[in-house]
Amino acid sequence: HHTSHVEALPPPMELLVRLASANSAALEQIEKQLRVLKENQAKLDDALKKAVREEKKKKVLENPSVEEGTCKVESKSKSQSQSQSHGKRKHGKDKGAQPDDWFLVAELSDSDGAKEKKNEAPESKMRGGVKELPMLVRHINSSDQKVQLSAAIKFRELLSIEHHRPIQEVIECGVVPRLVELLKSSSSHQIQFEAAWVLTNIASGDSAQTKVVIESGAAPIFIQLVKSPNVKLRDQAVWALGNIAGDSLKCRDMVLQLGGLSPVVDLCKAESTLSTLRTATWTISNLCRHKPAPD
Repeated sequence: HHTSHVEALPPPMELLVRLASANSAALEQIEKQLRVLKENQAKLDDALKKAVREEKKKKVLENPSVEEGTCKVESKSKSQSQSQSHGKRKHGKDKGAQPDDWFLVAELSDSDGAKEKKNEAPESKMRGGVKELPMLVRHINSSDQKVQLSAAIKFRELLSIEHHRPIQEVIECGVVPRLVELLKSSSSHQIQFEAAWVLTNIASGDSAQTKVVIESGAAPIFIQLVKSPNVKLRDQAVWALGNIAGDSLKCRDMVLQLGGLSPVVDLCKAESTLSTLRTATWTISNLCRHKPAPD
């Protein structure tokens, strides 16, 4: 007669101890895996930050005339936060890239006090620049193109200060109509470019300041300049239209009614630079802003 052996069940207390031990080991394993995941996540975050930094460096090298984080798109803005909420961006500081057909700039003399001081605080530079406005107005109305260009550059530098930009002071000195005249100066792409840059940053201000640019008749000229063979001038014109369209529903519809959309879309279809595509798509997005949507 054979009887099977049945293993006795452990006492309840011993079973609980075994379960607790197993759970503890499992928890330790889970905690270890979590630590590994956190370490891997930290490595991924570091790699992502490095990639973003490298991409920014690459963009600056590709388009050195654009100051990252500001204006172009992501650049017109009263400040960077306002530029994102209102669809406007200012064009930042010039990094030195210039069209091939630019000629040497005639500098204003030291006696005129127009030389930029190094390491000067933005507010101090603004105050100094405002004092020079009457002299700059005289120079920009000169018949000498080199003097005109030098004055336009000084206006542009004044409106490219990061803070305390004297947009209203520049408007009140009466220079906007003259800038629009220079915008039509087809004999010099550089003068057109500098005038366009100044008007772009004026249009990056509040609605009343944008209205001054519109009422000066600049918008139709910018639309024509989108077709310019000069890449820098073309990009600047697109940017200006983006600032104008981004101001309000009325401004958006005005740019659309003037036929501003088609030439910008054509740029996206052409073999354009990354900078041009970035600016053009931003401008198109501003032409789609506001409610009701355009027809």
